Amino acid sequence: MKLNKLVLVALMALGAVACDKNDGEETSKAPKSVSLKLANVKAISARSGDGKPIVAPEGGTVKATISDFHVFFTDGINLYEGKSSAGETTEHAFTITNNQLPENIQFHFLPYSVNKVIVVGNAQANSSDFTNVKTYADLTALKKSIDDQQDIEKLILWGEEELTFKNNEDHGNLYQASVNVVPLIARFEIAGFTCNFSDPAKYSAIELKQIAVNNYYKQATISGAITSADLSKADTDEGNIMKFLVDGTRPGWSHDVLAATLTSTSNTDDHANAPFYYHVYGDVQPEFVLQVVGDNMPLFVVTKGFIKNGENAVLTDFAAGKIYKLNFTFDDTVFEQPQKCVNVTVDVVAWEIVPVTPAF
Repeated sequence: MKLNKLVLVALMALGAVACDKNDGEETSKAPKSVSLKLANVKAISARSGDGKPIVAPEGGTVKATISDFHVFFTDGINLYEGKSSAGETTEHAFTITNNQLPENIQFHFLPYSVNKVIVVGNAQANSSDFTNVKTYADLTALKKSIDDQQDIEKLILWGEEELTFKNNEDHGNLYQASVNVVPLIARFEIAGFTCNFSDPAKYSAIELKQIAVNNYYKQATISGAITSADLSKADTDEGNIMKFLVDGTRPGWSHDVLAATLTSTSNTDDHANAPFYYHVYGDVQPEFVLQVVGDNMPLFVVTKGFIKNGENAVLTDFAAGKIYKLNFTFDDTVFEQPQKCVNVTVDVVAWEIVPVTPAF
């Protein structure tokens, strides 16, 4: 999938007030009050001519957006809702307005057993339905397809944290928590393709045809849990590679058509300003397959592993909430190898999350 204008996405946290890490002494077993704050969502300062926020200024940090969030409280089994200070029903689903985070969000009369706050970001943007969600198990069992997590403005953000007791002269049972809310996915950005030609070159020209991702989970729960049954992994050995590359049942986001020719004098296809990007659930190493033609001969090369820039070790941990930036670099001799695999160097950065008003 190609990112045309906005290079997006990133890392966010929340603060709340509610239970068990004591920063003082709890005064009683009375109902709790909670004050919620979105702690590390970055305010947007840059704006375009029409007044809209520039979520990803060119050359800036990759950003993701949050346009709404839903707050839950739990004791680890059941889910609870707080009330207003007057004991009335109060809102737990919030929509960002004027690209600003809401302030002074407070919840009262929560059961003393409540010990954790959960925040689900972009719940409304994902049309998440919590109607039948009554327990912590119900909430964490909800699933999202990876096909629905390719739009950086609609990424599910998840965070949960235990509550910390705070001393307060005016309110005996006041609690607080800092919640890190992050995307469920890892993002891979391919900023270009480079072929290192031999001298003399093995091929007069290498035509780039397609880049595709393999070995990823098709769905996960909104808390980020995955199961092996949801793994999509095709055989990409020499006997099966073409079947994979022409498979019309693959989701559209998982592959892109290329149209560049590399030579020994022009050996790079640069997409730094609009990289190809692919969102995958964490905990598994994706495999990228590059289809090319060398002097009218169909060829391919597959990523074997990823090496963090500046380090010598192959990455083994692919975490949600991280962005992996790479240039797909290979030698023209790789096609003579039986496995046709390469290690690719990546830069690893975190997501930054900014608040935006949703457009309806």
